[in-house]
Amino acid sequence: MQQLVSLFFTLACLAAPLRAADDYKPGPDSLPQPGVPKGELVKGTFDQSKVFPGTVRDYTVYLPAQLDRAKPAPVMVLQDGGGFSAPTVFDNLIQKKEIPTLVGVFVQHGRVKSPSTNALDRFNRSYEYDGLGGDYAKFLLDELLPFIEAKHGVKLSKNGTDRAIGGASSGAIAAFTAAW
Repeated sequence: MQQLVSLFFTLACLAAPLRAADDYKPGPDSLPQPGVPKGELVKGTFDQSKVFPGTVRDYTVYLPAQLDRAKPAPVMVLQDGGGFSAPTVFDNLIQKKEIPTLVGVFVQHGRVKSPSTNALDRFNRSYEYDGLGGDYAKFLLDELLPFIEAKHGVKLSKNGTDRAIGGASSGAIAAFTAAW
């Protein structure tokens, strides 16, 4: 699991420069491979936060094909809805047994719905991600992850070595602060 945390921390730090390079070609783990079972992606909305009241956020849960729902699974949280090719990378690395069978939680920042159609929603991204207090970690640990378990019928490991978090830009700030 320590390798997983190191891998995703490195990817988060390198993501922006790599995407900017015109000659960057994704490695084989970032591309679908023949014979590798594909995990399921389930989209949802969470609007029950007491830490960030009045917010609503979209999320996607990655459930690997090999998931044993009877056992607690490691979990990887990615801010800004995750994305990139994380599900494909998870599929390939799980198949090669280079990482454990894990659940991915790709969560967007909260937004406060506009009271009318003549205005835009207010994004809560900077408040949630750039704040250096414990609110975002509290939100994840006390609200979102228990919700994911109940809503999607998975057991997430409570062991700190089975949990990882990552992001880019302000999402990386949120990841670092939550991990800290």
